[in-house]
Amino acid sequence: MFTNEEQRQLFNQEAQGWAKHTKALLIQRINQLDLVSQIELLHRVRREEGRKALPETLRTNINKNFGTVEAIRFSFYITGFWWDRGVVAETPITLAGSTERTPKPWIDFVLEDQTEVLADILAERFGDDIVETIKFTRQ
Repeated sequence: MFTNEEQRQLFNQEAQGWAKHTKALLIQRINQLDLVSQIELLHRVRREEGRKALPETLRTNINKNFGTVEAIRFSFYITGFWWDRGVVAETPITLAGSTERTPKPWIDFVLEDQTEVLADILAERFGDDIVETIKFTRQ
């Protein structure tokens, strides 16, 4: 996989940099759609004190396995997912589909492009190793 520790650290830095950049793009998209004020209003209406705006809840979690980045996760209030899909918790099931709420895509909007960037990083770092493990046999 990695021939030395320097390569491992370089990959980890690239992966962590990708996560940081992707988080910044997600926050930028939230701000473009004005979800901050809408979600803050929702929380105020529900009288839930101590709630934060969506960008403040967006977290990145990076898991490592034997010192190498293995997983990158993004977490945030569930409200952000509802807005992305065009639903809100306060909508009774009897009104579902009859309201004029529309999806405000911010998750897939960013992650579709960024997943390709991450795939390029992974291909550059692991592509040769993967090809070397493929064995062709003739029948």
